Amino acid sequence: MNHSGVDNQRPRAEHPYRHGWLQSRQGTLGSSYPGGCQSEAALGISEGPEQVWRHISAHAVLYYPVADLDYQSLHLVGHLVDVFLLADWRYDDSEFDKIVDTFLRPDGTTGKPSRYRREPGELSFLVPVAEVFKVTTACTGFGLFNEPAWLPAKQPWCRITRLTRQVGELQRRTWFVYIVGNCVEIYQRLFIDQGTAPSFLWLQCPLGANPDSWAAFTSGSGDLGRAFTRATPQPRYVVAHHHQPGWQHTVPYRRFKAWHPAFDLAIYARPQLHVRC
Repeated sequence: MNHSGVDNQRPRAEHPYRHGWLQSRQGTLGSSYPGGCQSEAALGISEGPEQVWRHISAHAVLYYPVADLDYQSLHLVGHLVDVFLLADWRYDDSEFDKIVDTFLRPDGTTGKPSRYRREPGELSFLVPVAEVFKVTTACTGFGLFNEPAWLPAKQPWCRITRLTRQVGELQRRTWFVYIVGNCVEIYQRLFIDQGTAPSFLWLQCPLGANPDSWAAFTSGSGDLGRAFTRATPQPRYVVAHHHQPGWQHTVPYRRFKAWHPAFDLAIYARPQLHVRC
């Protein structure tokens, strides 16, 4: 199986992280890896959405702040998590089905169908507003965009739906969570306050954001960077265009090629973990 846009065609000598890459390709990560291939029972897929919301930090989570509607990269590591938690501030609750449909549509580059689908009759769960406000307040964007006037803040909300991921004959259930609010508060209250961290922290620069502002926001001294660089449980991996000062994740483990090198993404791990990833 070959992912579009993934840098997996380099000669062996040019691929310094080939060992971990082969583990992923061969499915040898196993259940010892949080978010690796585990049974549905182990992942708590039999739970309902209410239980997922209450115990989300116990799952293998990919947290994607300021996700907008850009989800194609999530397909690259979807086999390693059982919850996609996406945060933004620009959408209304009524747009959730559009958000999910965008995630499920065929790949715009290759035309290949999505590996994910929502079962017929599968409904979304709207988290009670009072519960959402315990996690986040409204947000105006942290000054990341040059033109904030067309990016108004929305009242916080959160919806959860269950998806099925299919690769060949293998099917696996996954939870898709979209929350609107302050992505730093969300990270603080869902993870740090619970003494845990997501398996993946996906820090792709949002479309339309000022790159310098995004780099400052995610650096060790920035609003979001401070949240995961202090003495708290660390994400297993951080995915970003470039390493930022202050991150504990200094080892580039794998790179995803884009149409231009400036948009390449890399997975970064902490030094003591990169061999096992």
